[in-house]
Amino acid sequence: MSLRKPVFHVQQSTIGYCLPACAQMALAYLDIEVSQVRLAQTMGARPGVGTPFSQIAALSKWRVDVQVTEWQGIEQVASALEAGMAGIVAIITTPGLPQ
Repeated sequence: MSLRKPVFHVQQSTIGYCLPACAQMALAYLDIEVSQVRLAQTMGARPGVGTPFSQIAALSKWRVDVQVTEWQGIEQVASALEAGMAGIVAIITTPGLPQ
């Protein structure tokens, strides 16, 4: 059994900041502190609307390796966690939104 760092929950500061909030949690897991507002600005978040998931690539500004892969199963998520990677899983709940 491996020991994992705790992941702390951060609530989105305004409607539409879901991805910046997720990014803030993932970066914090990697010991990188960035405000949600700065992440939202960097990622082009639109208050009340959201942020296309493709904007996750903007996190490379903080010298992190950003990989976007298609879902292959829970085993892939487990492997990433075991390797000490921080992950954000996009779940599309509204068809037709830009990704």
